[in-house]
Amino acid sequence: MRALATLAVLGVVSAFSGTSAIGQEAAAPEGPLYGGTFVEAIAGEPGGLNPVLWQGAEPQISTSPIFNTLIKLDMDGKPVGDLAESWEMSDDGTTLTFHLRSGVTWHDGEPFTAEDVAWTYTGSREGYLEHPRYKAALDPLIESYETPDEQTFVVNLKQPFAPFLQVFASSNYAIPIVPKHVYDGTDIEEN
Repeated sequence: MRALATLAVLGVVSAFSGTSAIGQEAAAPEGPLYGGTFVEAIAGEPGGLNPVLWQGAEPQISTSPIFNTLIKLDMDGKPVGDLAESWEMSDDGTTLTFHLRSGVTWHDGEPFTAEDVAWTYTGSREGYLEHPRYKAALDPLIESYETPDEQTFVVNLKQPFAPFLQVFASSNYAIPIVPKHVYDGTDIEEN
């Protein structure tokens, strides 16, 4: 029995150490693995799945696969496009112009436009943008937003701020875009 127990303990230890019971190294994958299913535990129920109404870790984790942001951070912490195809910063560092992906539609077939982005950032101010985290991080930086056309969204900063793209794209401050045509002029809590 003692020998079997020892072998069982060695098997458990080797499973966690990457070696087999006979001392052979387990094969490690080459680089990151993509695809498949990732299951993440959260501390509680999200409360809801509308990012305009619900903030915090649970709703953020739950809604991130449902709603897209303009940009996000890649595995190296660099901003990459999500709903924005490209962007450029003005020479003086105060105007950031996002060019939105064309051909994107909402679940109901309505086209995604710069008006959706502008409404999310301004029209829903009574919703999640009043959240202290967004207010503290973004309000001191941003002067105004503009939508010169359906595929362009402009952020005007109060002054240059070198890490703005990293802050704007980080999971703590990246704001999920919601459809203006669904929420504008409605009681968001009842919609």
